[in-house]
Amino acid sequence: QQLKQRNQIDENQPLNQLNDEAKNINIVDNQKDEQPKQQIEVQQEYQNGELKYYFGDDKTFQSLVCKYRPLAEQKAIVKIEGLNVNVLTKSAFNHMFSLKQVVFPNVVEVGEECFYQSNALKQAILPKQKIIRKKGYGVCVALSCITFQNVELLEEQAMATCQSLVAISSKKLTKIPSSCFSGCKALQFAVFPNVTDVAEDSFRNCDQLMTKFDQHGMLDKTAKVPCFNFKIAKLLKKLPEKALLQREITKENMDLFVHQNLLILPENVKEIKQNQFSFKGNQIINGVVGLGVQQIGSLAFDQQHGLQFVYTPKLKQFGANTFKSCYALTFVHAPLCESIQHGCFSWCYSLQDQSFPRLKSIGEAAFQGCTSIINMYLNGASANSTTFDMCYAIKYTDTKPLLYEKNPVKTINIDVGFQKQQLEVSRIKKNQKAFKILMMYSNRIKQM
Repeated sequence: QQLKQRNQIDENQPLNQLNDEAKNINIVDNQKDEQPKQQIEVQQEYQNGELKYYFGDDKTFQSLVCKYRPLAEQKAIVKIEGLNVNVLTKSAFNHMFSLKQVVFPNVVEVGEECFYQSNALKQAILPKQKIIRKKGYGVCVALSCITFQNVELLEEQAMATCQSLVAISSKKLTKIPSSCFSGCKALQFAVFPNVTDVAEDSFRNCDQLMTKFDQHGMLDKTAKVPCFNFKIAKLLKKLPEKALLQREITKENMDLFVHQNLLILPENVKEIKQNQFSFKGNQIINGVVGLGVQQIGSLAFDQQHGLQFVYTPKLKQFGANTFKSCYALTFVHAPLCESIQHGCFSWCYSLQDQSFPRLKSIGEAAFQGCTSIINMYLNGASANSTTFDMCYAIKYTDTKPLLYEKNPVKTINIDVGFQKQQLEVSRIKKNQKAFKILMMYSNRIKQM
């Protein structure tokens, strides 16, 4: 709620209610034959000139952002829409470090290196895209949500190093070229049932991939992308009775707490120990719900590239490198957290703006490489330049001393359903049978 009030933009707000400071910019066609000047409308949201929406009316999109806007404004753009655009040309939006969301309902082709190294880009809504050229989304390290169902043609490295991408599918794709998904380390499900030609290195370094391929396509043609069901109240009821009686996590009982790749810990479990769920030899974890967890040890979820959210309402301390390289981690709910040790969230490319209202100490490089963060609320805790090293999009923190701008800037947070999960959890104590079951066994433990 605090973040919504202080930071987020209402994306449902009609465009005609936005700031009226829209202005027309003349575009000169660079072709040899002289063409009449085209009118491009730029809808400005912020009084200081930072752009939220960009509209292009020409059939082939020309990058006004890169060619005609000042560099300072390019770095501030967080969302781009183009309702009448059909083609995105080469390098149109590459290296836009604050860009989080793009919406192009009618685009059919994404040009070479179109979004290359737009490190904060998390959501790409292009429902009609059919062609993605070479490196079209290359090194979009935070990209985790993309409309892909109509894609027919991919070129080399089209999706390479999209390190937060967990699942993707298309029934129209027939060929996967060289290095197309190489370096997509969080990728678990790639479902292309009609593919008949797969290059040998298409999925190089996709260590968590569950759908298997050979040179002729998918080995299991019936495989589907699972529904990621994060309705906590229902999942809690599915935990075995034995799990509700445990007071700590051990090698022998840790599987009891995992359901549908979601780690659910009842209130009697107070700690997650060092290295306990790091990916080295352990199963994949896509979400963490620790209702009573107060401390998480160092490297506890190291290399869990597909981890998307953490809900720990009673947590007091995050250990060193706890979520290191959890590329898809988007939101962390820890309102009572007082200490974040060094490297805790390093290289969490998808991590959105966060609030830790009781924080007292932050370790070095705690948020290093979190390329999607723009505003951070850390209760005035002391920090230095290494705390946010290589956070290219960051504009504001309330740390001491102030490291960036004096006031937060307007932006958007792409939650991809996470806030709904927070609401689901908040209702457990009110009327869910799951909580009643949990309390019954908690009381038994107290009596033992």
